[in-house]
Amino acid sequence: MLSVTYDPEAKALHLKLSENRVTKTIPLGEGKYLDVAESGKAVALEIIFSSMTDEALRALIGLNDEELKLLR
Repeated sequence: MLSVTYDPEAKALHLKLSENRVTKTIPLGEGKYLDVAESGKAVALEIIFSSMTDEALRALIGLNDEELKLLR
């Protein structure tokens, strides 16, 4: 099960990987977080775009310069 949502206020992309309950959030570096279940399996990944470099955003989701300006 994969669902993707975007929160324009937080400028964050949320990728939900399973229906399991989140018991822990692991920081993966600036603006990236992994939610895990009690079993240790990944439940969701959150990426906060405002904390990422333009180069990383281009590589991750293929934005052009105009789209980057709107996202920021």
